[in-house]
This record gives sequence, C-alpha cells and structure tokens, in this order.
Amino acid sequence: MGFRFKKSINLGGGFKINLSKSGVGYSWGIPGYRVTKTALGRTRQTYSIPGTGISYIEEGKKDNNNVRYNYDTKLITGETEVFENLNISEMSKDDEILKQINKTRCINIISNICLFSFYLIPVGILLKILIAKRWKIDLTYEFDEFSSNKYNSLNKFWEEICKNKKIWQINTSTKVYNIKYNSGADNNVTRSFASLKLKMPWYIKNNIKVYCLKLKKEKIYFTPDRMIIFRGLNKVGGRNYKDMIAHFSYTRFVESKPVCSDSNIVDYTWQYVNKTGGPDRRFSNNRRYPVCRYGVIKLESEDGINIVLNCSNDSLMPNIQNRFTEFMNFHNE
Repeated sequence: MGFRFKKSINLGGGFKINLSKSGVGYSWGIPGYRVTKTALGRTRQTYSIPGTGISYIEEGKKDNNNVRYNYDTKLITGETEVFENLNISEMSKDDEILKQINKTRCINIISNICLFSFYLIPVGILLKILIAKRWKIDLTYEFDEFSSNKYNSLNKFWEEICKNKKIWQINTSTKVYNIKYNSGADNNVTRSFASLKLKMPWYIKNNIKVYCLKLKKEKIYFTPDRMIIFRGLNKVGGRNYKDMIAHFSYTRFVESKPVCSDSNIVDYTWQYVNKTGGPDRRFSNNRRYPVCRYGVIKLESEDGINIVLNCSNDSLMPNIQNRFTEFMNFHNE
C-alpha cells in the first residue's frame, strides 16, 4: 500500500486548488455542480443533489477550451458550427446584369425611404415611376429545347421540395456533452423557417417562372443561368451552378414543437433521459418528445454558399435527389 497526499485550498467564490502527489489541479462550482481540471489534464463534471449524498460524475480524457456550462439548461456544450453564406457581395461582382440590378435596387430602396417621409412622398412616387418606365431590368430568356429541359429540371427540383409541409434552415449546430439533459441528442441546433415561392423583384422583367428561396438573412432567386442572392442592404451577389455541391441525407430530430402532419415519427424520448434511454425520475416536469426523421439538403460551394435545409417529409428525399441529379446532368452537358 502506497502513501497518498491530497490537500484542497478554498479560494472563495467556488474556486479551489487541489494539491496531490500527481500535481496541481483546480476546480470551480456551485451547489449541485462542479467542474474539475485534474492534475493529469482530465476534465470532470460532478452533478449532485445537495444534502442527499447522491451525485453523478462525468469524466473526459482531455480538456476542451470551448466547453461551456449553461446554468439555466444545465447543458455542457462544445464547439458551434455556423451555417451561413459568405462573401455574397464578392460573388460575380463584375457581372453586368448584377451591376444593373444593384443600381435599380438601390434606387428602389431610396424610393421606399422617401415614401415613409411625408414631405418626400412625391419624390418616392416619382422614383417608382422612373423605375417602372426606364430602369426595369430585362431578364427575358429565349430557350432552345435543351435549355428549356435543363431549366425545367431545376424547377422540378424545387417543386419537389415545395411538397414538404415545412422547411427549416439550420443556422447553427452545437456539440452537447451531457446528452441526458438534452433528450439524448448529441447536438443542439438553432433553426428558422424557410419558404419557397414563385417570385421575382417587381423591378426585374422576366418571362419565366423563377423560384425564390427565402432564408433568415437572404432571398435567393434561381434563374436559368445563375443564383441571384439578396441580403439586407448589401450588394446583390450571383453564382452560377458550376461546382455547386449538394448533399442529401436524413436526421433524427427531437421535436419540441408541434409535429407536421407529413412528418415521420420514428421514436419517442424524454427531455431528461437516464442511461437506458428512459425518463429520469428526478425531474417531475419531464416532458415526452417525439423523434422525427427529417430529410436534409445541404448546398455548398467553395466561394461561400453554405445552406442546410431540413424537410418535414423524409419520404420525398429520393425524388428530390433524383431531380437534382437530372438538373446537374443537363448542366454538365
């Protein structure tokens, strides 16, 4: 039997320094929770019910500088992945069509501002008339048979997606370590509703149907030769379909909101789960949640496109993927 040495120095405010034969460690905590960095470099989280002697310990092999603890949700989280479109104003900035769109859009924004000011209403009306009479952008297309089939295949792709009752844009995904407090899910995601409509800005004249994907920060119009991307007051960006990559998959999503009528419920879980996947009886308000299987569409490019969509109806995914493949086959020809 060997000798052991251990001493704890309380610094106040929940901080302690732990001295042992292995070296120096430290810890910080509040009643019911303490996180410890051991002398061997391991990170340990201890959960307890004060006054009962009941505790639960989770220990990792290494520390992660991005680990955070949320006192409200009791979640220990790590790195967050952000899905957003970057460098939009730099995309195709030398494109003459986009330069014209930017110019007319700027005038339209000024006219809208004028219409909100009583003294400038006549100026706003005049600018609207000038846009309609002189500065409309002409995007009139003439198709041969091949080009027509190519563009129809793109629209059929979006038509299939429109069959979903709901579409969500995934904005962020955060790693969760103590999944028993997260309904057993490995990641926490933030999402916003996305929508698809046949629509173009009123100051762009066109003779075709164009789908618009409305996201949290952008509106993206899918014309025959390019994506036209509007984002707030930034310059309009554009991207052709060359080198666009699409990934299609499925995800199990713990749904805390009302379930769509077309969604596939594959399982049920609890807000707080035990090791066997059942309800943690320590929580009296432990809600039961459905686990839905959603379709996942990810569109990306090397120059900044990064869109992740969840679709409520997973059974549509084979057709959606086939439609995209048909379009890319036309495009690659």
